[in-house]
Order: sequence, then C-alpha cells, then structure tokens
Amino acid sequence: MKVLIAVNDSKESRNVIEQIATRPWRAETQFKVMTVVASLDNHKWTDWGLGVDDEDLTEFKTKATDLVNRYGGRIKALMDGGNFVEGQVRVGHVCDEVIAELKAWDADLLVIGAHENKGVPDVILGNNARHLLNHAPCSVQIIKMRPVRATARDGFAATNVPCCS
Repeated sequence: MKVLIAVNDSKESRNVIEQIATRPWRAETQFKVMTVVASLDNHKWTDWGLGVDDEDLTEFKTKATDLVNRYGGRIKALMDGGNFVEGQVRVGHVCDEVIAELKAWDADLLVIGAHENKGVPDVILGNNARHLLNHAPCSVQIIKMRPVRATARDGFAATNVPCCS
C-alpha cells in the first residue's frame, strides 16, 4: 500500500503525523510525506509583478524540505524504522500538485488534516480538503484534531474511577 501524507507547518499536520505513525501498518506499506510551496509563477500574475523572487522561492523550498524531513523522521522513529518513508516537495497550487503526485506515484490513500473551524459546523471542510476529497484518484482520509486528554503530567490525577456506577 502507498500512503501519501500531505502536510504543512500546522498543528493539524503534526497531529496527522502522530496519528499515522502510531497506527499498525503492514511492513510493506510505503509512506510519502509531501508538502507544496505555493507559487504564483503564472504569466497572468508575473505580468503584474506578483511573482515570487527566486531567492525567496529557494528559501521556501529549503524550509519545506526541512519540514518534510522532520515529519518523515518522526514517522520512522515512531514506527521503529520498519516502513519505507520518503519526502516530496513540489511547487505550484496545493490541490493540483497533490493530485498530480497521487497519480504519478499511484498512491492508494491520501491522508490530510482538517482545520479547526471554530464556530463553523463540522460538516464544512476547508477548500483544499474539500477539493482533494472530491478529486483525488484514490481513497482520502481526513484526520480531525483529537481533544486533549488530561493526564497526571498535565496536573490531573490519573485514577481508575469508572465512568458509570
């Protein structure tokens, strides 16, 4: 199985990495951690002076590569290095690049995180998540943030009190 994990530098993406890495997976499962550096390198925009400077783009790519390597390393560490993990940085429009990579790599599953939309009903997804869900050529899993559980470390006593009597 090939699992593409699309990430950015957000708490939702960190949550995705932690949840994916702590699940049981077959040894032959391959993971690709991917991020996209958004670019306005479209003639319509650059003609108006709205492009991205080459030095800035290089810096963005470097930071994106560091992010992908950090997340990939975290997956390897939590899985004891048993599964194949690689990284990918692409430049362009997020949805277009993720879908192109899904097709090029022949992925079986896309995993993405969902934004916390405070005050917005849970049925509403962000634009990217909705687009990827509707257009990906494979199954899509959207991981929502889990509520924080109190632990003894957080200052709460851990007890074995049954929830119902």
